[in-house]
Amino acid sequence: MPKTKSYVTNLSQQHRLRTTIEFERTTVSHWAVQLELYSPDAQSWVWIARYDTAGGSAHRDRHLIAGHEAIALPEPASSAIAAAQQDLSKHASAYTDAYLEAKNLEGKGA
Repeated sequence: MPKTKSYVTNLSQQHRLRTTIEFERTTVSHWAVQLELYSPDAQSWVWIARYDTAGGSAHRDRHLIAGHEAIALPEPASSAIAAAQQDLSKHASAYTDAYLEAKNLEGKGA
């Protein structure tokens, strides 16, 4: 039975990273790192960008923008997770701006 480790890293009052890692014995079997934005309207955290291994290979999803974007990530899994965390942290504002723009267009029926 896989064991799961999950933790949250606060980047600011508006942004946080949620990291989830599943292990089969001592080997990483699946993982996800997602950037979340606090939505005052919903009074909850909303994911806006995520790297994960769902579907068998590492990729990036962007909420309302794109799913399963092929992204080259380093091996092993620990390096890929660190790279995903670094990208989402470093570009949190850009991911947020793109998400909010897409959300605004969706609200206008575009």
